[in-house]
Amino acid sequence: MESFDLNAWKKVPPEKWAELEEAVKEADRVAMEEIGNTPEQIAEWRLVKNSSLSKHDLSNKTFDKFKIDAESKRPFELMNSWEPHTNAGSCYGYFLYGPVGSGKTHLTKSLLIKWAETGRKCKFLSIMSLFDEIKDSIESGRVSEVINGFSDFDILAIDDFGAEKTTPFTQEKFLSILETRLRIGKPTFITSNLTGDDLKERYDIRILDRFREMFLFLNVPGKSYREKIYKDRLTLQNKA
Repeated sequence: MESFDLNAWKKVPPEKWAELEEAVKEADRVAMEEIGNTPEQIAEWRLVKNSSLSKHDLSNKTFDKFKIDAESKRPFELMNSWEPHTNAGSCYGYFLYGPVGSGKTHLTKSLLIKWAETGRKCKFLSIMSLFDEIKDSIESGRVSEVINGFSDFDILAIDDFGAEKTTPFTQEKFLSILETRLRIGKPTFITSNLTGDDLKERYDIRILDRFREMFLFLNVPGKSYREKIYKDRLTLQNKA
């Protein structure tokens, strides 16, 4: 079981190693009780761990569950065929933009699931959660540790960019995350409802320059699938 970070040993005095080892064994025992010990159960646990997604997402946000239409066909093909190739040391991700409910988040989660299955360590979180982590790190005095931690992931996906409330400090730290990942050649993906003009109005030119350097911009057009689900439910309700 991969229930702890080996770097933890380096932070513990030798006289505490036995105590830490017992704690690790106990954590593994508890995890095995919760997860189960069949190969299928362990494989599912590893996929949840590698993708940072829920079991519900693993079942419902795959590429084969994505409903393709004429407008979403091209974004689907590009995301499904994406490979982590590098160019001059940089590894490009996509900046997916489009209206609410067009499928940007689904496509991004599908990509993480696909690559988590190969053993890549992925991270998916909303931009608001990311900024909350930055703010919390200020109070705990762990700013550098939290910022640097985002460089550990092979693929980082940030959802709903533009929904956050920013300050000069949080924008600066967000930029640090991007620059670190760019420097070490690890891809990042971002979803947003903002257009290019919206980005120019709201964000520092340094962030926009990093976006141009790190991302291929991918428009995901279309009407909200949530609206369709709602209308379908109303139809069924009226027929009942």
